Amino acid sequence: LDVVSLNLLGCSMLPEIELEPAEGCLDIGYTLVNQSVKSSFSIINKGGFLLDFKIQKLHSGQSNLSETPVFNCFPSKGQLKPFETQRIQVEFNPKIASEHFFELIEISLPNQKDTKKLFIRGAAFSDGFFITNKFIFSKAKFEEMIQNLSTQNIFNYCNSSGTLLI
Repeated sequence: LDVVSLNLLGCSMLPEIELEPAEGCLDIGYTLVNQSVKSSFSIINKGGFLLDFKIQKLHSGQSNLSETPVFNCFPSKGQLKPFETQRIQVEFNPKIASEHFFELIEISLPNQKDTKKLFIRGAAFSDGFFITNKFIFSKAKFEEMIQNLSTQNIFNYCNSSGTLLI
């Protein structure tokens, strides 16, 4: 019996993805309680083969105190072709007022070496809040306040959701 030894050389094909935003944080911003805001991020397949991905929640902050999740990612799983980009829609749907809504998610891939994580955050207020040059009211609060104004021209400075531009 002859024994043959072979030294094999090669490189592994580990999956590699990139996220946008690259800094690892998606700040959705502010909204009113019981309203939703949408934002998005991208998963980019940097390798030359098909990848299956799944978005998993690792940690979270303030909850809605109900069964309704604060953040939803669509799609939460799927396949990426080589060098393809998948846009993930994130919906922020707060049911209570808090500035402490956050979620740390991981984009999970089979056989991945380095995991990619994304920190998502948002805040919700019950009524009327100031952001830089905007004052935002609920529709009911806005209608109540408009009666106290001497002119109806204020509607020229508002959009359909009740945002008053100063």
